[in-house]
Amino acid sequence: MQYGVSVYTYCCMPNHFHLYLETKHANLSKFMQSFLTSFCVTMNRLRNSSGHIFQGRYKAHLVEDEPYGIEVSRYIHLNPVRVKRLSKRRIEEKREYLYLNRKPTAESRGD
Repeated sequence: MQYGVSVYTYCCMPNHFHLYLETKHANLSKFMQSFLTSFCVTMNRLRNSSGHIFQGRYKAHLVEDEPYGIEVSRYIHLNPVRVKRLSKRRIEEKREYLYLNRKPTAESRGD
């Protein structure tokens, strides 16, 4: 199923994750349901386990302007650095938690 979602940045931590994404349609809850179900099933198969992977319901914050989007991206990128559990790891080891995809411009989208 296609949701028309662009993922700009994500950070997957041991007990939670952060996504910075854009939806073209008002379908975030459907996308998150599909994403979380697929992720949970895949991880449980890999770990020969069952049950929830993350605790609690997802939370969403609307990013309406570029300055706030930059702050969101910065928060996501610094999350592995600021977490005490990961504080003794080298920065190279923390990079495995991050993903960055440049936000598309009007030209790259064909607007």
